Amino acid sequence: MESCVLDATDTDLDTGIVCSLTAASSILLLVRRTDLRWVSLDTVDFTDVVLDIRNIRHAIAVEYDPVEQYVYWTDDEMQSIRRAFLDGTGQRFLLLSVYIRQ
Repeated sequence: MESCVLDATDTDLDTGIVCSLTAASSILLLVRRTDLRWVSLDTVDFTDVVLDIRNIRHAIAVEYDPVEQYVYWTDDEMQSIRRAFLDGTGQRFLLLSVYIRQ
């Protein structure tokens, strides 16, 4: 796979080019229903990149811990709070609500 420099303006993510967060000094995290994305605020085109995180069903909130470098999110459908690194590794459930329907 190719990689790109975050300040490049001719990056096309649909062709399989992968951008790295290592060069970004300012990012914006976005939550969508079934994925999380980051946008480098250091670029002129603000291209969003989907984080490599699986099994998101209905994400509703996202937060980033710059000290531990984890991204945290809540999933309303799974009734859970999860975390992972920005590259998608270290995915873990922190809280999983299990309820019984009667």
